[in-house]
Amino acid sequence: MKRNLYWLPVALAFLIGMAAAGCSNKQKPEETASEAVTADTHEEESGERETESKTAEETRSYPAGSREDDYILPEAQNHIYTQEELSDLTREELRIARNEIYARHGRKFKSDDLNSYFSGKSWYRPSVDGDAFDDSVLNESETGNLAAVKAAEENAPSELVTCPKIGKEDFPRIDGSTATIPLSQAIYRLAADATEREAERLIRHDKTTQAYLKLIRDQGTDLVIAYEPGESVKKRLKEEGDNLIIKPIGRDALVFMANQGNPVNSLTGRQVIDIYSGNITNWKTVGGSSRAIRAFQRPVDSGSQNLMEKLVMKGTAMAEAPQDFVVSEMGELIEKVSAYDNTGEALGYSVYYYAKNMYQKPELKFMAVDGVMPSSDTIRDGSYPYVSDFYAAVRKDEPKDSNAYRLFEWLTSDDGQALINALGYVGVRDEKKLLPQGFEGEDEVFQAEIPLSKGEVILADGDYLYGENGIAVFDRSMNLMKFIRHVESQAISPFLVWDGSGLLSMQDTLTGNYGLYSVAEERWVCEPVYSDIYQTKDGYGLEHAVWVESGRSGEWHYTYDYADKNGAITEKGVQSDRKIWGEEGSEELYYDVKEFMEHYPEIAMGLEVTSEAVSIYGTEFQENIAVIEKGNRNYYYNMRGKCLFEFDKSGLPAGKEQMMFPIIVNDHVAFLSVYDPDGTAVSRDYIYRDGTLVKTLESGSTSGNVSDIEEDFYTRTAGNYLYVYNYQDEPCAKFLMGYYTSD
Repeated sequence: MKRNLYWLPVALAFLIGMAAAGCSNKQKPEETASEAVTADTHEEESGERETESKTAEETRSYPAGSREDDYILPEAQNHIYTQEELSDLTREELRIARNEIYARHGRKFKSDDLNSYFSGKSWYRPSVDGDAFDDSVLNESETGNLAAVKAAEENAPSELVTCPKIGKEDFPRIDGSTATIPLSQAIYRLAADATEREAERLIRHDKTTQAYLKLIRDQGTDLVIAYEPGESVKKRLKEEGDNLIIKPIGRDALVFMANQGNPVNSLTGRQVIDIYSGNITNWKTVGGSSRAIRAFQRPVDSGSQNLMEKLVMKGTAMAEAPQDFVVSEMGELIEKVSAYDNTGEALGYSVYYYAKNMYQKPELKFMAVDGVMPSSDTIRDGSYPYVSDFYAAVRKDEPKDSNAYRLFEWLTSDDGQALINALGYVGVRDEKKLLPQGFEGEDEVFQAEIPLSKGEVILADGDYLYGENGIAVFDRSMNLMKFIRHVESQAISPFLVWDGSGLLSMQDTLTGNYGLYSVAEERWVCEPVYSDIYQTKDGYGLEHAVWVESGRSGEWHYTYDYADKNGAITEKGVQSDRKIWGEEGSEELYYDVKEFMEHYPEIAMGLEVTSEAVSIYGTEFQENIAVIEKGNRNYYYNMRGKCLFEFDKSGLPAGKEQMMFPIIVNDHVAFLSVYDPDGTAVSRDYIYRDGTLVKTLESGSTSGNVSDIEEDFYTRTAGNYLYVYNYQDEPCAKFLMGYYTSD
């Protein structure tokens, strides 16, 4: 149930950044038989590979995993990882990765922490004592990976990143791009000794343009960490007398992505221009199969499109793309490119940090440009052609001894650059240091389940959660099962528990028309050709609306098709001179006080009240609720005369008027939100099931603000993030909210 009254939905992101680079306990690697594999062996094998011609295998990227994944090196048995692919792993992750190679073959370990770690993996079958383990069971790739990991361990940094210490109450207001959220939050955690959740709740970015404008106007922002400002910001900056100090602190790049199934691994800069200007339309022209190139674009006002025009096209006009090939959100573009994996037709672009760290898709690969693959090294040294900086900025009148200016200077220090690199960004310098032990703070493990009935799924507004137009389908563990693109439904706001049967009225967002959709069958049962759909007692009314001009004005003419509950058309072309609002069989009622009293006189009689004690609470997204006040108690009824719950007001702060908003979730669950208008008291949500209070939630605490309440789960917002919890307060999922994807 969407709480439109109190909360503007913000929901993942173009230049996105959910904290990358988790840091684990930095312990000395366990001595194993891998020590016998020397770096010389690895270098010899590397030399042999470098003499070979470039193949699809060599240009394909094999990202390493993390401790939370099944494997840190998922392809260790058939691919030798490069130092670049291992570069983001911590010392502890490298140690685990090295021993993971042995664990795949059933080796037991003397180290308790390794035994505990691998015992938590479903694939681990311990069967061979360490002393009895025979290295000959390892294949060539595994042996090569032992050498590669050992080399990475030897080159891994040992010194810790340090940061100026600043008290939480004295910490400056940092703002910036969505992609730099992890960096700002990491600075806060280091400087203020804060936990991850504290940083997420207190450090919030308003996106690139707003961040710069707030700093220029001196509207409460002290330090900006962001990508290059747009033309509107540069114009405003000139008008204000260039009152900012801006310096580069890191680099990113515009990268091109294709499907793993595409035999083309590299394009020239000229070919990229010709593809996006419409001069090259078939992959065969650039050495691929004879298939049309599906070249996806971003809207003209998006950040990555600005980079595309600035770095790549350089004045050459881009071909006008079909509507379905222009996507508003970066995550959606990556999803679209990956969706064509079975044909290898798609081509798209993103910024490197986002595609590498935030939205990894194993079915995608980066394309080399002019023979250079995008990587931290090629972006830093500029050999990759499409590189752009990101920046730190303060006002020129910022005192040099202020905390904001101290951090501004620190960002280009050895420690500042080391932090930027450790988080997965590309610093302007290749400084390397370790993040402090336990840097994850009180990070939550999102493994809890929502108690759904058999066959039920959770539908969610894709734009709300991901910034992608469509509907996401989750299971009870909040695993994404599928994503239905280019549709939306008013019934999903932003969540809906669905039993899988029946049909949903959905809008095709490409045409604006409505149809009936089967989630279970993933198809339109009634094609989206209607201007509106409403439910009747026997099925659905499907509306055609046509504007008929008459002189200088005109009027709407309506015809209706009728369908049964299975979507089969029972009547067609029924004429009407007015819009029908669902009177026939409509289940929603909107009585006023007089009508409610006339329909349910027994309620007023039972409570011994008159109509003066009755008021009607109504919103645009639910039917009206009757509120009856009697002494310190409020009684809440739906329009069918059912008591939703009663609320005792005697426990509220004395002498203060509280705002109360009753919300119906479904036939069994409703809740009352109680807000303090001046914000001095804690806001609470009282959740009732069949009239009985089952849970009370508080907002404004360290857990964040309650956002949405459903029958068996609820959500909280903390800064730029959305958390999903079940009613046992166990964390089920976390999202960087989709509102920030337009950055």
